[in-house]
Amino acid sequence: RLIREKEEHISQLLEERDIERSDLAKATLEREQSEKMCSVDMQLVFANVRLHEAVDFVCALSELGSFLLPIATGFLKQLLLCTEKVTSMFLNSAYQQ
Repeated sequence: RLIREKEEHISQLLEERDIERSDLAKATLEREQSEKMCSVDMQLVFANVRLHEAVDFVCALSELGSFLLPIATGFLKQLLLCTEKVTSMFLNSAYQQ
């Protein structure tokens, strides 16, 4: 009788473990299916202003003393390089912007 009770207890624990594994697998699948990547056409957001032109314009105004930039204009132009041919990864796929 004691052995049978232990076997039943072990069976119950194994069933609970399988249910937990099943729940984890479902949650993982739902998370993967819910991941989305969105892209915005920045030409539609901004008034069709090229980024290089905008940065050059802002730097020129700053150098003329029209306003003070919180960073050096040279650094701003270096940051501009970070926007060119940027590759990003999403769900093991590479995307180039």
